[in-house]
Parts: sequence; structure tokens; C-alpha cells
Amino acid sequence: IYYDDEEEDDDESSTVISNNSNRERIGIGVDIEYIDGIRGERVKSRVLTENERNELGGLVEELGISVGEEVMLRFSLKEAVYKAMHPILCEFVGFQEAEITPFPDGTAKVTLNLQSGSHERLGIVVRSATWRRLEGGKFFLTTALVGVDSSSS
Repeated sequence: IYYDDEEEDDDESSTVISNNSNRERIGIGVDIEYIDGIRGERVKSRVLTENERNELGGLVEELGISVGEEVMLRFSLKEAVYKAMHPILCEFVGFQEAEITPFPDGTAKVTLNLQSGSHERLGIVVRSATWRRLEGGKFFLTTALVGVDSSSS
């Protein structure tokens, strides 16, 4: 596996790697967000879909994550997914074009719904999305691994 240096992307938090044998493209995205429940409440309607807003509160009982903090977690996961997709997709993706469901075990389900349909045309698949609180519980660290389904291309 080597870094595909043909890509010119100024975003240092994402990269594309390729496997020499089949030139499979994989994007890796990383994000870190300060856990700020007040900010989460303020940005909730802008960064979450209606379905995501209806699901909020699922981590309160099990992990003690407030609704505002869960908004910031979903925001951070979306950022990691977008950073992983960008070198492959090379187009703007809005907050309403992906739905994230975080689970207590540190994984997340990602559903893409790009208006352009590029994710389907190119066969973009989110292979993993993970999250955890960093030491002291003040930050969320999120990661995403995105690839191209070879059967779609």
C-alpha cells in the first residue's frame, strides 16, 4: 500500500492510499471536536437531518452524553466521513447528505444520500466510522474509512 501522490489536496486530515495490485482507492478521514453541548444545541438544525434529530438522546442513558454533546459527536463523524470521501469524490457534500447513527460501542452507521448521486455512480462505500472520547472527556476523536466498491466501477 502506498500513498497516491497524484492527488493534490491541501486538507492534511485526509489522505488517499492505493493498493499497487488493483489501484483500489481508499480515503481516511480524522476529526477532533471539543465536546460543547451548548454549541451542539445551536448547530443542531443546520448539521443534522430530520431523522437524526428524531434519534437524538440514544447515548444519554448508557453513556451520559447529553443531546447537545451527541450533536457534536454526529457533526464530528460527518466531518471525518467527508474528509475521507473528498479525495475520491472531489465535490462538496452538505450536512444533509449523510446520516450518522453513533453506537455506544464506538462505531457508527453511515447512510449516504448525495444529491448528485456520485456515491452510487462511483461505488463509494463507508467501510468504517468510529468514535471515542479522548482523555478527560473533553474531545471526540472520530475516524472514517471510505473505499470504492469494485463491482460498481
